[in-house]
Amino acid sequence: MWFTISWDLDEDYLSVWEQYANARRINQDVECEGRCATLTNWPQNLRTLPRPARLGKCCPSPRLGWNDLDSLDIGDGALDGLTNDEKRSAVTLWALANAPMYLGGDLTRLDSFGKQLLSNDDVIGIDQSGTPAKQALGGDIPVWVTNLGHNNYIVALFNTAGTPVSYTLPWDELGFANAADVRDLWLERDLGPAQHGFTTVLPGHGVRLLRVAAQGSVGNIPFASYEAESAILGGSAVIADCPACSRGAKVGGLGLGAANNVTFNNVEVKKAGTYLMRVDSMTEDLRSYLYTVNGGPPQTLNSGGGSFFLPTNVTVPVRLKAGLNVIQFGNATSFPPDRRPHCDQWQWRRRNVARRHL
Repeated sequence: MWFTISWDLDEDYLSVWEQYANARRINQDVECEGRCATLTNWPQNLRTLPRPARLGKCCPSPRLGWNDLDSLDIGDGALDGLTNDEKRSAVTLWALANAPMYLGGDLTRLDSFGKQLLSNDDVIGIDQSGTPAKQALGGDIPVWVTNLGHNNYIVALFNTAGTPVSYTLPWDELGFANAADVRDLWLERDLGPAQHGFTTVLPGHGVRLLRVAAQGSVGNIPFASYEAESAILGGSAVIADCPACSRGAKVGGLGLGAANNVTFNNVEVKKAGTYLMRVDSMTEDLRSYLYTVNGGPPQTLNSGGGSFFLPTNVTVPVRLKAGLNVIQFGNATSFPPDRRPHCDQWQWRRRNVARRHL
């Protein structure tokens, strides 16, 4: 018997679930359940992507159980409601999470593309590795990484946009200098060595899934931390106690109004360039907030943690100028993470990556 606890569970009672269940549903339903004309659609699958806390904090195993992302709708042609690229992205995420792979469609109508996706030995091996991936980078191009040990990595680059995107991933953002060898696991093709980084064109809602033989190390990277309670609070934003948070404090009350925000006006760097910004927050489900850098256009940051009591984080690249920078967070129309009164918290950390200076 296989026993899965359902659904959309957080991490707070993980030790209990591990005792009594083989798996736990950590996401909402993937299928539309009659709310669209197909079995599922891209938005239903996309919201499973920003889940670094839920997919990474618990190490799945036969003893501890597995993280369950719901069924896969990838074998019923147009009835699935997904393009072939979207189906490949869905199967990739399930494999990276070591999630059970079971189909939600009609098995008597399983098409050839669905069979192809489910019969890739490398992808099945990732799913059965017992080593779940973690989200290394968020934003429009989420990057997920599994460290298999002995300098072997699984790297997945997702494109959340609907149009093709040219993208370069510097290897040092993953902690190593070069790649002695790269293999595309979906194309089943060896790509050879790749110095410094990997450049590709990602199809709309598509993915590249790579096995990388890492080579060379990266030195210590300097960073600076900025506490939310030390920033400028606007509107309903307030400071409250938070035992699990940095320095025991948190900021909440953000969103649902343009003036309800928090502003860091003292983010200082010596040289203009692209930096990595880590944002810590708490939420049980997908929530988004907007941030601006030096008054520029708003950017969306999705947070998909696993608990309203335990912080998680997401990292995105930001472009900073030399000297002082101003970064503001909020959401004029929606709830950002940690909106609940008892756990409104977030902070952000900037990691200086000189390798990407222009």
